[in-house]
Formats: sequence, C-alpha cells, structure tokens
Amino acid sequence: MRLSVSRATALVAVPLCSASLQIPLAVPSHGMPASPFGIVNPDWNGLNKSVGGRLYAGAPVGLPCYDNFNSQPHEPDPAACNAVEEHRRDMDWLTTQTSGYAQGNWGVCQRPNSGCATSPTGPPINASTPCNQGNIPSYYVDVRQVSDIAAAFAFAAENKIPVVVKNSGHDYKGRSAGLGSLALWMHNYRQPPTLDANFVPGGCVEGAGPGITFGAGEGWDGVFAFAKTHSLTVAGGSSESVAPGGGWIAGGGHSGLSPRYGLGADNALQLRVVLPNGTYATASRCQNRDLFFALRGGGGGTFGVVTEMTTAAHPGTPVQWASIVFSSLTGPQQRALTAVLVANANAWAAAGWGGYAYPAGARPGGLYPVQLMNPHDLSRDEVKAALAPLLDFAASVNATHVVTSYPNFYDLYLVNIKGNLSMYGNFGLAQASRLVPSTLFAGAENQTLLTDTLIAAMASSPVPTDPKLSMMVLMVAPPPASQLPDSDSAVAPAWRRSTWHVIFSTAWDPADSSLTPAAIAAKYRAVTTAMGPLRAITPDGGAYLNEGDTYEPDPVAAFWGRENYARLLRVKGELDSKGLLQVFGGVGSNAGDQRFACYPSL
Repeated sequence: MRLSVSRATALVAVPLCSASLQIPLAVPSHGMPASPFGIVNPDWNGLNKSVGGRLYAGAPVGLPCYDNFNSQPHEPDPAACNAVEEHRRDMDWLTTQTSGYAQGNWGVCQRPNSGCATSPTGPPINASTPCNQGNIPSYYVDVRQVSDIAAAFAFAAENKIPVVVKNSGHDYKGRSAGLGSLALWMHNYRQPPTLDANFVPGGCVEGAGPGITFGAGEGWDGVFAFAKTHSLTVAGGSSESVAPGGGWIAGGGHSGLSPRYGLGADNALQLRVVLPNGTYATASRCQNRDLFFALRGGGGGTFGVVTEMTTAAHPGTPVQWASIVFSSLTGPQQRALTAVLVANANAWAAAGWGGYAYPAGARPGGLYPVQLMNPHDLSRDEVKAALAPLLDFAASVNATHVVTSYPNFYDLYLVNIKGNLSMYGNFGLAQASRLVPSTLFAGAENQTLLTDTLIAAMASSPVPTDPKLSMMVLMVAPPPASQLPDSDSAVAPAWRRSTWHVIFSTAWDPADSSLTPAAIAAKYRAVTTAMGPLRAITPDGGAYLNEGDTYEPDPVAAFWGRENYARLLRVKGELDSKGLLQVFGGVGSNAGDQRFACYPSL
C-alpha cells in the first residue's frame, strides 16, 4: 500500500509475528455480552486465541458492587467493591481500569441516561440500583504486542464490528468509549523509555537531536522522571496519568512549556502505528509524511493505533515559577485582574511564560489562582521585573504569592503539578474552548473588548439551575511555524496566531438518577452558548481538538482548518476505507452512526 501524496515515500511495513501466549479467556461472572449490533456468530474464541487469551468482556467499573447486571442477577464482589468505593474519584486509579474513564459521563449511555455509574461524591453504592452496560465497549483486547492490534483489526473488518482505541481514558469527548464496540486497551503496551542522544527518525539521514522513545501506555509521570535522570526536559501535559502516545499527541498536545518548546505535535520526532489494514508503519518528517501529519493533530482513534512515540528532549534548564492566589475579589477587582492578564499576555508569551489561570467569575468570594512558569535561567529580579504588573496588583489586594526557581522542570512538577487533578475523576463534564488570536491582546480597544467579553461570560449561567460555569485560561501560545523545524501537522492553524486557550466547562454527577436526558443535553448546550460571544469576537480563532466543544458549531474550521481537513479526509480514505475507526465528530465520521447512539441528542 502507498500513500499517494507529495513528499511521501512508500508506506514502510514491518512483518507481524503471530501471538504465542495461550491464556484462558477471562470472563466476568455475568458472562460474555451479546455480539455488538446483533452481528451473528463472530468467532470470539478464535480472536481470543489469536491475542494470547487477552480478550475480555467489557464491564462497568462499578459492577462488583451490584447484585444485578443487564436485568440479570449478579454476584457482588465485596473486595473489588471496596476498591471501587475507595477510588471512586481517583483519576489515576481509573486509568488502570479497562472501563475506567476520567470523566464518568462517558461510561454511561447519556441519551437515555442509563448505565452503571459510580458517583464521585455520593453515598456508598446501593447494590440493588439497576446496573447495565451503558456505553462500555462489549469486548476489549488487553494489547501487549503489535500482532494483537492487527488481529483485532482483521477480526473487526471480517465481522463489521466497530473499533475504539482506549489508552488512559482521559478523553473529554468520549472517543475511547462506545456502545457495542471492540476496544483496544493500550494501557499495558509499555517498554522502558530509551534515550538517543541524536535520534535519527525513520527515513531521515541526519539526526534530530536528543529523542526519548516510549510505549503508547507510558504516562507523563514516567516520561518526566526519565527525562530528569538525563538532565533533559520534555514539553508535556499537566496530568501525570495521561499517556502522551494516545489522544494527547493525536490532538496536537499542549503544555505549560509550549511558549518555548511548542506543541506536542511540534516535538514528535517519530510515531509507530498499526493501521486498520494491519500494516505496521513508521511515520516521521522523512517517511510517510501524510501519516505523520495526520497523527499529530488529526484526532485520536481515527487513523490507526500508535504503539510507540519518540519526542524531542530539550537541555535541562532552571524553571521559574510564580503562583498567586487571589481571593475575595470584588467584581471590579476581578475585572482589573483579568485586564492585567490580557494587557501582558503577548509580552509574557514572547518571553517564554506559560501557565494557567482559573477565573472565579465576576462575583466576590471566589478564588482566582494564577500559575505561571518559564523554562529560562532568570534571576529573581528579572522574574519580578517581567511579572511586575501582576505582582503589583497582587500586593494591592493582599493576595498570597510565591515566586521561586527550580533547578529543572521535574522538581517544579513534583511540588506544584503532580496529583493536582487526581481527585477530580469520574465527574461528568461538558466543555467548550477557544483559541484567542494574539491580535486581540494588542491595543487598548481590543484589550477592553476581550476583558469585557470574558467577564460577562464568567458572570453568566446559561442553565438557571446550575452554578456559574467554570473558566480556565491556558497561556500556552506555541512558537510560530517559522520558528519550528517541522510544523507540518494537522493542528488548527489558529494555534500559530493565538496567545490564549480559554475553556468553559460545567460538571455533574453522572450517577445522579434525577438527571433527565434533556437536562444532560442542556449542559452541553450551555457551554456551547457560553462560548458564543468569544467565538463572535474571534472569527479567525479556533479550538483545541482535545478540549473542544463536543458540539462545536463549525468543527472543521475550529479544530483543523479547511485545508488541513481536506488533506486529513484524503488520508482517512486511503488508510481506513472500511471505516473501522470512527469517533464522534472525527475526520470522516458519520454523526448518525449507530455506535454514537449514547451521545446526548441536542
């Protein structure tokens, strides 16, 4: 097979070896589920044998606590139930479960609001509450080798069974879940990270500098630790259990270090991937360029299954950290603080400052943390001079702040980042995002317009019965394409001309049986509505695919840009002509596909 594109070489294939392990099929006590979508007599036992006995029946995480499943009696498992109760909101634990999702709404079928959800905050589980499959895949393969993926694809193609790819389960859009599907679980596909001091990507002649290679199941925690042992830094995310070789890189991947080092897509040196036709391919800037383009920003679960990623590693350097926590701000003070952030955003990004702000809304009493980092060797006086407008405002309202320097990013990560998100797992979440162009931060008139728009959004609540929406500002402006060695990726062009990435979100308890399907749909509609004014003043903006609106009004323009999308659509047609890999809102997907039946109906 060839990729018939300019600058592409013939697709490099690696022969697949057959699986040799023969482990008995492990079936939960409720037995194997029915064939997805009523498919008659697929040879599940044959598939199980071909993947070394690592084919399992999909079951909700909370099932051990229930005395019923799919309207049939079920024997609870007290020990396993205790683990579920103990870790019900532990995001890191959920990533180790085959059917665990960081956002619990994706494990249930939201359109009728049915499933087997576990509450992140509620009382102990009532064993007699109805428990059913929800949106959990019918079967999953615990992938340990390349041949497992190829065998699953061949089986799915023969039997017309939809396939989903699940790594750490941090997907905000539910693309790693799916009613009646066969899931490829990549969490255990690991290999010890390795370092090449001058990594030569496949097909290239010259080295690209230091590169760290790791398996798709490796999380950021392991990658960061490995880089530290070699006095190196990688541009990574803010949740330690996210596996960067999964949906993170597929969406482009942002980082608090992006203002200096770029997006994950800019740092990826090589990706190895199993394609839907079973081919094992190596993609780089010198080999299978269209595939390399698509895998970096084209979207997870769409073009193939990444097994291995090599990312650029940068020389270790001291990292500056500033954390200011504002509280009990009046409405005018909240506006003044937002104005300070807006007025200085471009200058800070140009100097390498990235980070996060969490506006509390135009109301008194709420916390408004601002956390900034910069991987440059700066003196304390230089840091204070650079951040003077923010620090001066903090002093004027008696806000607590910490300004310090760490010898490397890993030390900063251990103290200020690791574990911060771990206990926010299992909540339902709907969100919308927008990339805000740098031009909107230039000039007093633009700054006033942006500040007023953000303040108005913070103060609004499109769902009257809900609390005000949460807002997050990510200061993750990557370097422009002209400063990058290879910016030929599928990420939205808006990334190259934007300074901020703004998110609106709303959360709920997916186990709340009082929520009607209409109420759940209203939450998704609320974030779309809330983002409307910011969309209106950023016509040349876009959105981050991984953290974007599930119901984005113009997904092609927002997530990829029309030129990128046309190229992606062609690559999708070449690599997955049978449509085995389909994700809601993804490249080439059909919104009416039966595998999306659990998405809310808006």
